[in-house]
This record gives sequence, C-alpha cells and structure tokens, in this order.
Amino acid sequence: MKNYIILLFTLLLSANLAAQVTVGEDKESNDSEVRGEFYDGLTKIKKNGKWGFVNKKDEIIIEFIYDFAQDFSEGLAAVKQNGKFGYIDKMGQIAIPFNLNYLAVGNFHEGLALFLDHNDKIGFINKSGTIAIPSNYQSAANGFENGFCLVSNNDLWGAIDSKGKILVPLQYIWMENFSDGLAVVINESGKYGFVDINGKIAIALKYKKAEKFVDGKAKVTFGSKTFFINKKGKKL
Repeated sequence: MKNYIILLFTLLLSANLAAQVTVGEDKESNDSEVRGEFYDGLTKIKKNGKWGFVNKKDEIIIEFIYDFAQDFSEGLAAVKQNGKFGYIDKMGQIAIPFNLNYLAVGNFHEGLALFLDHNDKIGFINKSGTIAIPSNYQSAANGFENGFCLVSNNDLWGAIDSKGKILVPLQYIWMENFSDGLAVVINESGKYGFVDINGKIAIALKYKKAEKFVDGKAKVTFGSKTFFINKKGKKL
C-alpha cells in the first residue's frame, strides 16, 4: 500500500495538478528521440520536439504533430496541440475535440477519463467527450476499476460509481481499491478497517495495519501481533 500511496500523491496531490494528472509538458530536449512503451499496438515517439506514434514495425501511423501525447488506452490517446487537449484514435483521427476548458486530462478506464477544470477540480468525461461526472473533487485515483473510483475532497477519501453516486462517504484519510468485495480504509485516528461496496463498515477500524483481502483473508496488525482474519473479522 505504501508504494501505491506514494504514486497517488505524486500524480494527484500536487498543487500543480495540471502538469501531473497524465498530460503535462515534456522536459526532454527537443532534439532527442523519446520512445514510450507499446499500448494497443502503438508507441508514442518524440522527434524534434513533436510527438507521434509508430507500430511495432517502426512504421509511422500518426505523424509527429503534437506538443504532447499520452499512451493509448481503450483505443484513445490524450494529446496536446496549440495549447489544447483532446483525444485521437489509433488512425490519428480526432475522437474528442480539443477543449480549452480542460487544464489536464487522463487515460480512459472503463469508458471514463478524468479531467481537471480551471478551478483545479476533477471530473470525468465519457468517450463522446461529454461530462459524465461533474468536476466536484479535489483528487482522484488513477481511474475506474471494477466500477469504482477513489476520490477525495478536503483530503478525505471515499468512492464513487460510474454514475457519480457516492458509494463510500468521503471521510477517510486513505482508502484502497476494493478487493474481494471489501476495501481497506484509515480513519483520522490512524486506525485501519474495512468497508463494503455500500460504504458500510464491514470490519471495525481498530487495526494498526491492514492489507487487502485475497482469497477471503487479509493480514492485519493489532497491537504487537500480526495475523490473518476472514471477511467477518475473525482471526484465522
């Protein structure tokens, strides 16, 4: 969990979020060639200060015309051109028009991508570019997973579904993604426990440490003892 928290804070909790949510300015030399990893059969490459995409045969599929480009995800890639953000498909066609209303945009996960508005608030758009979830949040995790996304306001975390409904109240200093139907949460006293997908406390917040459930059991620390519990909170 520690590494996940560090990654999330690096991506999302900076005051300059626009440069960190997935789309930002590249700091490499304009003369160098920068290559990414392959996603959806294409990889982004930067040449002479512009980004494009090639396939695994090193054939240019999308010309080098973008000021910034993100990896493809669910068939779309976020790109920046002339100060505007938008999305292209794998043929290089504009799938979502460039829109100055967004300071930053993210990759698509389960059909939704986060965006950052001019008030430094995060919301989500769908693949038609329509706002699916209004920008009401301070921070968000990397995207939707199994129908849920972790979001925060006032540094307190909870979870929403793909319709924007709050499933877990935003009242925890940290929350992990659901695993085996339960999610680790931490209250403001630093105690760990578990909530279910309806936001109800399934296992009391009383542990010094807790890890996610895998195959019906989770490792927890209570006092000086570390052991496994089942999904009813009973020691194994």
